[in-house]
Amino acid sequence: KEHLEIVKHLIESVGCDIIVREDGTVSTLLHKACYNGSLSIVEYLISKPQCDIEAKDNKGNQPLHYAA
Repeated sequence: KEHLEIVKHLIESVGCDIIVREDGTVSTLLHKACYNGSLSIVEYLISKPQCDIEAKDNKGNQPLHYAA
């Protein structure tokens, strides 16, 4: 289930960063949305200027790798 409204609220109202760091890994919300097949969240995230569509995670993968 996609949670677009929650993601929007966290980014726009709470000020959450699009880059997520947890357990020593670096990935972005875009990586996670692509991995989960959350198209509406992917579309929302890439509309944000701070979204780096070429960001690499700790494995060297860009979000497109997970979308494929």
